[in-house]
Order: sequence, then C-alpha cells, then structure tokens
Amino acid sequence: KKNEPKLFPGILVVDREAFGKEGDSVSIVKTIWKSHVNRLVIARKSDTHAIVGYAAYLSNERDNSIYLMRIAVRAKCQRHGIGKLLLNHLTQLAQKVSLDVSTDNSRAIGFYTKMGL
Repeated sequence: KKNEPKLFPGILVVDREAFGKEGDSVSIVKTIWKSHVNRLVIARKSDTHAIVGYAAYLSNERDNSIYLMRIAVRAKCQRHGIGKLLLNHLTQLAQKVSLDVSTDNSRAIGFYTKMGL
C-alpha cells in the first residue's frame, strides 16, 4: 500500500460512491490504509486501469481464514460482476471467509447469500 500512494484517492472515490456521502468514508478508508494488518484487493478497469472496486480484509494464517471488513464497487460499475470477482479472489486465498452485515441491508444480504457466504 505504501508503495502506491496514488491508490488512496481512487479507493476513496469508490467508497464514497458505494456507501454515499453521509458515511465517513475518509476516516474509514484512512484507518484501513494506515493499518499494518489490513489487506486490500483492488479491481481496476482493463483499459484505463481506473480503480472500480476494492475489498479490505484481515487474514488469519493460523486457521487459513479471512474476515471481510469492507467491500465497495463504484456506483456506475455495480451489477457488472466486480464484487463477485473480488469475493472469488478472497475465497481462493483462504478456506473460510467471514463477515458481518447489518440485518436491514437486504441488498448486501442477497449478494452474500448468492455468493454462498
């Protein structure tokens, strides 16, 4: 992460579009970015290399598991399979992927259920 400081603004744009401006995207993305234990997977457009999505996670090597902390896809890129690609990548990294989701977030629950999580 520190070797690519230009990633931060792109990730912030994705987060704001995915979660809206009422959330505290700057604080959340800064916390993820500065952490020494958080990991990121970034999705980019193949032609322009613009950042279109990301997943932030914690990896537990002891039990080969991942805890998904946050996943976001730019608004105009949603429903194009980017979130699925990000989650598929995470499931290839570990035997188990876990996460928490708010019970009133039916869209996210539907997505995670469809993904088998």
